[in-house]
Amino acid sequence: MRNDEPRAVMVHKDFYKGGKALIVLGGPSAENWKMLRDFITPDVIIGANGSNKIPLDYWLCVENMSFPAKKAEEGEQRYIDIMKSFNKLGPTTRFVNRKSVQFLEDRENVIPIRRSHIEDPAGFDFRDYGEGFINGALMNRPEVGVPLRAGTVGLQCLHLAGILGISEIHTIGYDLMLKGSHHWYQYPNYEPTRFYTEQMFTTHKGAKTMWFWVDTVEYLKKVEQEFSFHGIMWKDYSDGLIQLEKLEASKGTRWN
Repeated sequence: MRNDEPRAVMVHKDFYKGGKALIVLGGPSAENWKMLRDFITPDVIIGANGSNKIPLDYWLCVENMSFPAKKAEEGEQRYIDIMKSFNKLGPTTRFVNRKSVQFLEDRENVIPIRRSHIEDPAGFDFRDYGEGFINGALMNRPEVGVPLRAGTVGLQCLHLAGILGISEIHTIGYDLMLKGSHHWYQYPNYEPTRFYTEQMFTTHKGAKTMWFWVDTVEYLKKVEQEFSFHGIMWKDYSDGLIQLEKLEASKGTRWN
C-alpha cells in the first residue's frame, strides 16, 4: 500500500505549461540566484532542502529525516539546526518524503512523496509522477563499501519541473563539489559521519567531491538526452561537476 499521494502531485500537472522554471539548489554558486532570476524571469521557482530560506513556489525534501529528528531530540546542535531548517515555512507547496512528514510542525500544503529507482532513464516520462520522483541507478563503487544511488534532490526537482509542464529549466547551485562548504546557506558541512565515511570522498579531475556525485553526473548525461523527447530545454548555471564534465546543459550559459 502506497503512503505517498500521487494524485495530489499530479494535480499540479501542466500548471506552468510551456513556461520557464528556475531551480535553486544548495551549491555555493546559488548565492547568485537573484541575478539569474532577474536574467531569465522565470514563471516558477523550485527549491530543495535549505533553499527554503528564499521565496519559492515549490520545495522538495526527499530525504528521510528520521535520524536527524532523533538526534535533534537528543540535543545535538548540528541536527537541531537541520530540523529548524526543515521546518522553515515559505514555499507555497511542499513535497516531502512520506517518512518525514511526521516531523513537520506545520503540514499545510504538504504532499507526501517517494522516490522511484530508475536504473536506465531511457524513455522515462518526465511529465508523469508515476511510481515516484526519479532516483538514479545503483552506484557500484567497491571502494565506498556501501550501496548508494546516483541522483540528488536536484534530479527530483528536474522531474517536478517536467510535471509542471515546463519547457525551459534553468538550474543554479547544482555544483556537486566541496568548495569550503557544499552549501550557499548556513548548514552543517559534509563531513565523515554515520552516513558519510572517508571512502565516500574523492578528488575528481582536480575537484574535491564525493563518489556518488561523480556517478550522479554520469547519470545526468543520460537524463538530459531524454528531455528533448518532452520538449524540455535544460540550462545549468552552476559552478561544478556539470561544467567539468561538459554536459550539454552547461554549454552557452554564461550570463554575468
